[in-house]
Amino acid sequence: MSCPVKPESVKPEPAKPEPVKPEPVKPEVRHRMRALHSMVLGWGTVALVYFCTGWLDAEPVIIPQVWLDQQLGFTVNAVWFYLSFFVLIPYTYFSVDPGHLRPLRYAMQISAVVSGLFFVFLPSSLSYPQITQQGISADTLKLLIAVDSPNNCFPSLHASLTSICVIAGLQKRQFWRSVAFVITGFSILISIIMLRRHISIDVGGGVLVGVASYYLAKCFVSARFAANTNR
Repeated sequence: MSCPVKPESVKPEPAKPEPVKPEPVKPEVRHRMRALHSMVLGWGTVALVYFCTGWLDAEPVIIPQVWLDQQLGFTVNAVWFYLSFFVLIPYTYFSVDPGHLRPLRYAMQISAVVSGLFFVFLPSSLSYPQITQQGISADTLKLLIAVDSPNNCFPSLHASLTSICVIAGLQKRQFWRSVAFVITGFSILISIIMLRRHISIDVGGGVLVGVASYYLAKCFVSARFAANTNR
């Protein structure tokens, strides 16, 4: 008699490994990426306009000093308050609420365009004082002057962007943070005059351009949001 053939045991197929799902991007990281993107487009537009118009071969109008300029004497020590501007802008972008990023970016772009029109069609300059002081503050100011344009005085883009950052940084629920923004912004505006990089007419014009640009940008963003909601 033939022996019964045992059926071969079927080996189970190995389970396929589940695909590894990428970890979701954290909200903090997403906000920082959006802030960096907005800062490059906003502040980058300002830099492009400023340096492209700063060396135009045109006879500038010399803006005279007024009473306020005479009261705020020239001092090289104000350079450190002046340079805090380059900390204020990135800090503002990375610290404001996500809803403020677009108005902040658009406001800087509008300020750049408006100021650029003045720089092209009404170039301006001022009588710069000679730097006779010695020390690190004087050396820092000389370095700053070496890379800056002697024209493009009115309106002051330095003042415009400072005003925009102060407005964007104001928050009702964070009183002391808002106070810090106001004090920092005011210190920068005063330092601009005391360094004679601009005079008070330039600074006043820059503040007006900055404030108007921010609220125009905010209205544009609000209108665009309303239009998308009603679709």
